[in-house]
Amino acid sequence: FEPSEIRGIPQVKDGVTKWARADFLPIINEPTILMFDEFSCAEPSVQNAALRIVLDRSLDNWQAPPECRIMIAGNRREDFAYINEPSVPFKTRLVNFIVEPSLQDWKAYAKDAGCATQIISFLDFTPDLLLKLMPDQYASPTPRTWMMLSKVLAGALGDKWMNVDKRSLLTVNDLAYACVGEGAAVSFVAYFETFAKVDVKAIVEDGKIPDSFKSMELSSQYATVYAVLHYANKQTMTHKIAKNLVMFLEVIPPEFQMKFIVDIKSTFLDKVVEIQEDKFKPIIKKIMNLLQQK
Repeated sequence: FEPSEIRGIPQVKDGVTKWARADFLPIINEPTILMFDEFSCAEPSVQNAALRIVLDRSLDNWQAPPECRIMIAGNRREDFAYINEPSVPFKTRLVNFIVEPSLQDWKAYAKDAGCATQIISFLDFTPDLLLKLMPDQYASPTPRTWMMLSKVLAGALGDKWMNVDKRSLLTVNDLAYACVGEGAAVSFVAYFETFAKVDVKAIVEDGKIPDSFKSMELSSQYATVYAVLHYANKQTMTHKIAKNLVMFLEVIPPEFQMKFIVDIKSTFLDKVVEIQEDKFKPIIKKIMNLLQQK
């Protein structure tokens, strides 16, 4: 905004100068949020023009309707943003909140937004990379850039998420570097490669658990668990698949078992309670105990 866009354009009527109301200022009394976003990026003259609206809820002949709430938002200097710091007297007239990222909230949003399972599960395993600002790099891992990476990967690779060839892996590598920066990209690409190599069909449909699973690095085990979840949740749950998943659940590390049970589709548990074979009973009992702790 220019300062005049906040206050409006002066008009002369009956020899008196009055200011035409800016069209974004609400006049109907209904629940409304008037948000001044990126306020800290505004030039001081624009900030000053907005002060009366923010502090007095009025401007010339305009008065904020009773049900209108006025908010401002912006980055801080420690967020490595270019800002014009509002004055201390101004800030002491506000109720100030610092908004922190929440992995659980972001995951719920990301799933609804169609974010790639590989990205969601990777951040579940490395939550410190959800937001890590890197001022010396062109790109940083943030909730926004992880979503961006998911979209550009889908655009570049289509549905080739489960099996990627060497050329596709180079694309994943280049786009990850471009979206989230070098440090996060190195870890994500290694995780992504493990995820893509898992023979999920053999595990879910044939019950063939890799002999090397227990000797894998923890990150590789985690990628395997989520690859199995991703595939299993797309299948129609049968007794055979449920039994194979019960056996898989038995071999995965205890710290992953609860996550597996929480994220697997609900029909899995419906099939589990119907299993009668003796060899499954100890594992099913463990599953039920985990459910009680949830």
